[in-house]
Amino acid sequence: GQGGSDILRGEDGDDVVSGGDGNDVINAGLGDDEVHAGGGNDMVFGGAGSDLIFGDAGNDVIEGGAGDDRVWAGAGDDTVIATLNDGNDVYYGEDGTDTLDYAATSANLTVDLGNGFNQRGSVSGGTTGSDTFYGFENFIGGSGHDAIVASSAVNVIDGGLGDDVFKFTSAANANGDTIYGFQTGDRIDFSGMGAMKLEAGQTIDAIGDVTITHEMRDGEEFTVIRGNTQGDNAADFELSLQGRHNLTINDFLGVS
Repeated sequence: GQGGSDILRGEDGDDVVSGGDGNDVINAGLGDDEVHAGGGNDMVFGGAGSDLIFGDAGNDVIEGGAGDDRVWAGAGDDTVIATLNDGNDVYYGEDGTDTLDYAATSANLTVDLGNGFNQRGSVSGGTTGSDTFYGFENFIGGSGHDAIVASSAVNVIDGGLGDDVFKFTSAANANGDTIYGFQTGDRIDFSGMGAMKLEAGQTIDAIGDVTITHEMRDGEEFTVIRGNTQGDNAADFELSLQGRHNLTINDFLGVS
């Protein structure tokens, strides 16, 4: 492709596709392809085969497709979409605030959002293969019962349908995060932080205290969970849930 918004389609075989500048739509087709999306807000579909996909600059949407793919999302706020039976993939978020979208999956996913070396994270489940990723902040789950471990980045997490568990192993991993789509059956796991206690009021005055408030932000209501892990009479983390939720200890793990 040249400058401008192009539609590019690969054929069968191992193709090299370059989108150039502009907001391109690229479908690489069958084969082990190499795709360079170029500048612009592009949509890339790898198709079947073990592809190499480079999103480059722009807010791109990338779907690797079937096969063991490697995706470099590039600069910008990118979304990488996983699909059913799409192989064992490796995703690199690179610059920007990037999102992994597993909404199409129905298996029970086990997700680590990046607690390994160099923000290494992982997703495994019966219908998605075993994927590895680096430098992704946000996650969208599918219809299974997912277990999601937050990272020290500011995460936005949507567990999707199913009874999901959102695990926060430290104050740093919980602070600033937002959960969307929290519903009956989902639980928030603070068990890795030590003994935590849900307080009836809004005052934090001891280590392990957890409080819940409801706050409006830009016309939208959020349920805000604050907790203390250091005993300094102040909140060490603030975790937000979209919407108004009347939480009890039954909505938590590791909280009494």
